[in-house]
Amino acid sequence: MTHIMKEACEHTSKIFLPTFMVDCMFWPPVQMVNFAYVPVQYQVLWVNVAALFWNVFVSYMANKSSDTEQSNDK
Repeated sequence: MTHIMKEACEHTSKIFLPTFMVDCMFWPPVQMVNFAYVPVQYQVLWVNVAALFWNVFVSYMANKSSDTEQSNDK
């Protein structure tokens, strides 16, 4: 069990900072557009569409290092 925890901590420390930096560049403009230009009735839809792209990016970041590790194991 400790091996799994160590591996999870290493993985998290490797991807956290790059993901957080993109987060800080992605969400403020999305919300600025949301509050400045999107009509109130479409604000939830706008944020949900942005969240879809954000979730794709987070999934990519979470799985890209495991893909390279799997190819190195072969």
